Amino acid sequence: MNVHSPQEEPQQQQNEEEEEPQPQPPPLHSNDNNDKNDNDDEYEEVVEEMEVDEEESYYTDSYDDDDDDEEEETTEEEEFTEEEEEEQENLLTFTRFPLDGLRGQHIMVVVAFNRFILVGTNRGVVALLDASGLILRTLEKHTDPISDVSCNANEEYVGSSDKAGVLTVQNLYDERDFYRKEFDAPIQSMALHPRYNKSDDRSIILGTGDKVVLIAKTMFLGHRKATVLQERRGRVYAVRWCGPDVIAWTNDRGLHLYSYTAKAILQSIQRPEEALQLGLYRCSLVWEPPRTLTCGWGHWVQIVSIRELRMEERLKWGTEFMSRTHHVDVQPAIQTHTLREAYRICGIAPFGANRYILLACIVEQEGCVKELEVRIVERETFVDVYRGRLHAKYKHPLQFSLAYSSGITAGIGTTTTTTTTGTTLSETTTVPSSSSSITMGLNSLSDSMYLIVSVDAIVKAIPTDDDHHVEYLIKIHHYAEAYEYASCHLLNRHKLEDIGRQFLQHLFSEKKYEEVVSRLKDIIGNNYAEWERWIWQFDQQGVSYLLVDVLPKKENTTTTTTTTTTTDKNNNNNNNNNNDNNSSNYINDNNNNNKSSEKHEEKVKTRIGEEYYELVLLRCLEKDVICFQSAVKKFKGMFRLEVVCRAVELRYNEWKLKGNSTGISDEQTKALGDTYGLLLQLSGQNDKALQVLLQVDRSDQLFTFIREKKLVTKTIEMLPELFARNEDKVIQLLLEHIHAVHTTTDEENTIETKSKSESSFLYFPPSTVLQRLERTERKYLWAYLKALQSYDRIAYAALLKTRAQLVAALYIENEPSGLLTFLRENYTYLPKLKEIYALCKKHQLLEESVFLLARMGKEEEGLRTIVYDMKNMKKAVQFIADVPNADDQLELYKKLVHMVFEVNSTLPSYKGEKYFEHRVTEGETWASIAKKYDIEEEALRMANSSFRSTSDGNSSTTINSNSNAMVNSNNNNNNNDKSISRLVPPNSSCIVPLNLMQSLLKAVVDPCYNGLHIQLDPAYVIELMPENEPMPHIGNCIANVLCSKANDVRFMEAVVQVAVSDLGEYCSTLRRRRAAAIRVEPGVSICPICHQPALTGVVVFACSHAYHGHCVMSYLADEDALMTQPSQLDVGSFFKRPEKYLKTRVRETSPCCILCHQLKETVK
Repeated sequence: MNVHSPQEEPQQQQNEEEEEPQPQPPPLHSNDNNDKNDNDDEYEEVVEEMEVDEEESYYTDSYDDDDDDEEEETTEEEEFTEEEEEEQENLLTFTRFPLDGLRGQHIMVVVAFNRFILVGTNRGVVALLDASGLILRTLEKHTDPISDVSCNANEEYVGSSDKAGVLTVQNLYDERDFYRKEFDAPIQSMALHPRYNKSDDRSIILGTGDKVVLIAKTMFLGHRKATVLQERRGRVYAVRWCGPDVIAWTNDRGLHLYSYTAKAILQSIQRPEEALQLGLYRCSLVWEPPRTLTCGWGHWVQIVSIRELRMEERLKWGTEFMSRTHHVDVQPAIQTHTLREAYRICGIAPFGANRYILLACIVEQEGCVKELEVRIVERETFVDVYRGRLHAKYKHPLQFSLAYSSGITAGIGTTTTTTTTGTTLSETTTVPSSSSSITMGLNSLSDSMYLIVSVDAIVKAIPTDDDHHVEYLIKIHHYAEAYEYASCHLLNRHKLEDIGRQFLQHLFSEKKYEEVVSRLKDIIGNNYAEWERWIWQFDQQGVSYLLVDVLPKKENTTTTTTTTTTTDKNNNNNNNNNNDNNSSNYINDNNNNNKSSEKHEEKVKTRIGEEYYELVLLRCLEKDVICFQSAVKKFKGMFRLEVVCRAVELRYNEWKLKGNSTGISDEQTKALGDTYGLLLQLSGQNDKALQVLLQVDRSDQLFTFIREKKLVTKTIEMLPELFARNEDKVIQLLLEHIHAVHTTTDEENTIETKSKSESSFLYFPPSTVLQRLERTERKYLWAYLKALQSYDRIAYAALLKTRAQLVAALYIENEPSGLLTFLRENYTYLPKLKEIYALCKKHQLLEESVFLLARMGKEEEGLRTIVYDMKNMKKAVQFIADVPNADDQLELYKKLVHMVFEVNSTLPSYKGEKYFEHRVTEGETWASIAKKYDIEEEALRMANSSFRSTSDGNSSTTINSNSNAMVNSNNNNNNNDKSISRLVPPNSSCIVPLNLMQSLLKAVVDPCYNGLHIQLDPAYVIELMPENEPMPHIGNCIANVLCSKANDVRFMEAVVQVAVSDLGEYCSTLRRRRAAAIRVEPGVSICPICHQPALTGVVVFACSHAYHGHCVMSYLADEDALMTQPSQLDVGSFFKRPEKYLKTRVRETSPCCILCHQLKETVK
């Protein structure tokens, strides 16, 4: 019988058949009987009718039935062609066991373990086979057909049963350790306890007839006792141990689980109602530690998960559940006859962690096999992953079975093995260590072995190795998956680099150039000849510039190696590997066809040739100038400069002539110029390189060139031009070399032949830079100084000792806000303060001017500037406090008071409040103006709003229209953004309410001025206050001073004198206002409430607004302010004594004009 993979070619099958002619197969015997046929002789007669010819094959790769009809053959050939086009991956390889020592016997049962295979025959022989099918030993303890065999966990004891009811257990290493027991009924199945050699009871479970029997040793006498666990529930088909604690068996009613430790049934799973003829098929019970049991029987597949319960879990259910030792999770049953293509299961085994392998049969009718297949399916869905059809003429499903093992060694023990029937173990054989259980699941798929069993044949199916999988992926053009898989697995027949080459060639043929580039480095490595081939191949497609980032760099050296090549190679191998040959056209393989071996020397490339780098660079120059720039820097020294430099020169001149008309970006122009300069520098043309780089806007290479060539003098001469080209880079260059530090290189300066002015190191003293830029570009000098201040404060301070005058002038020109701080820190280095003061005065820098005047000894002039120009009394008092002499402080204080009175008298007033106009500059805000003059921002806003609302157009009392617009825009801040409302419009003026006398009085008594050597007398200010000049809010200020000067008699007298004078003036003013007349024109005034002319019954307020009396009364009634109804009141009596008629909550306020009240609230 020939056995081969379903994917092998027919020619190979024919050759194998010719080489291995098969003998006539003997009559077949089944290892089990039908429910309707219990007579073995009758069953043997049925089997004999199904004998086949000598040359008939039981397994074939064809899916076609043998038929002589030509039309059927044509149809089958077309179907076979379509299946070849949709070829599946071959997951199994098949070999047949020789079984020479079992000739003349039929195979009844086969069970595979970790170290050997047990085969039971129809003559009562139990044979031990190794992984290759060679017989190691035979056990002849029976005379009737074997029904089942078993083994304990460490494979030391072998148990067997036959159809006559005989049970035997034999120790493989001790002939005396033997047990035999006879029963009065045939034994269908048996299983040894996994710990049979270690446990005291030596338990055996078996199924005989309709009984499940447990045989175990008794505790006292040591006899074996048979205990019936279940009976009269239908015929028992299979029994198995699920670990040491659970027993599983199947009968006509379904699958049952029994707890060996608790002596109780755990779960009974009923078989499906449709499963009426399961007795016609072999039942497979497969235990996969630690918890999975799979039952495959006919068209019923049941998966059960068994988990041992901890003691606390049992107690949680109550003491009555203490016997429940395990938790059983039953998954939904799978019925194969309901799938897309119905079939029955003759055997099932795990195929990895996520799949099953099935021995499946498609039946014409129940119990009659039409087609036999090996299937690999997904565990979750039972979707086919692999199908291999087996050509077999046996028709009964019980004549086929499937056995498996997770790994089998060469033999038992450590000595030799033999194929002679009846061979016994050597006496020197050692007892093996404990191994895994006979039903242990797969640890590694590559170690698994599956046995497809027929009556007279055993076919071993082994999962294909990694090489087969890679071959399949390449065959279906899944090169990426093939390479990734090969990179993660160890291959025996294929090389990773060969697979990678095919993968790259496939990607290149599909024009996936970027992906080829990304994988080239990992696949090719340092095979420089292969790199050259790929560069040429990319360049032929015009995309070699893509290789810039992955091309390797190595020095131009070669090594000579001696290699020995065996040259008797077959050309057919080369023809079968076209992709490998295509990917190695540029490699000197020297594959000679001579029949002898010879030694020869060849030069091994250790870098890519210059011409290939040039191909890449020139293609970069054509496609992407920026990429070309980075490539030149990367591959410096790997190409011929004259070739690349000439090409760049032509492109540079072309762009230079065309200018901006070509649409070239500034970045590209800059990249090309920098690269051209670099190439000129590398070729030794330094003068020309400098000229080119100076013409490049914001060139980076220029400064690299200066550093490498150490061009100190040239750089100083070209500073203005360099600043114009790239200010940031120039400053960085100057700052990096402000100290005279020698470099470590000995490169000589070649920009000027034998020039003694150039140093062997870069050094740019700050004084030299200032001298060069002082009279040319002062803005560049200012930028350099600010950078120097941040970079090196010591060098900056040393420079200020000699050039502080220049730096101060630069502050005035570029950063006036920082001048005052600079003057305070460095005024001692300023030899000509008058010049700086003149500049400050010219640019209206008041604070700086005051500071310089104080340093020049002109304190009075400085004080006058504060009072007349700055109008800030706090700064004036602080200026006096800074004067070191007490007498000078007193003198300046008196002068300050007189200056304040003088300036205050010249300020205009509005409603008794002094003010002046401030010219607003760009960027000023209300807050900045208020801070400048030491007033409150709210007061500044109120003053401008009030002044605008009452303006009558008189130029002496109003500001210009721009100011009005400014105030109006700030009053409508509810409709504008807050940040905008804070900004004062430029080129306008605003009103600043300021009484210098009041501000001076506050500043004098302010306790924060502790630098005064004398106590300034506020009485001196109060005594000089003018009597007839109104000063709003001055009373609060004086009251505050009184609290701290209560014991000062002179100050109290001055305050009393001012108070008496002010009270008399206020009384006279009040009397005049009360006696003043109010002019009202009848018929002209409009009542603000009813908007009708006020003719009769008019009430006039002091603000000249007229109302109808009854309108006022109605308004007050609506506001719920009257105690009685308006109709009951007399208007005249009400306005004489309004508090008599008003309610208590409003009685304290008299009626007032609505218009004026609303305006007041709006202003607030």
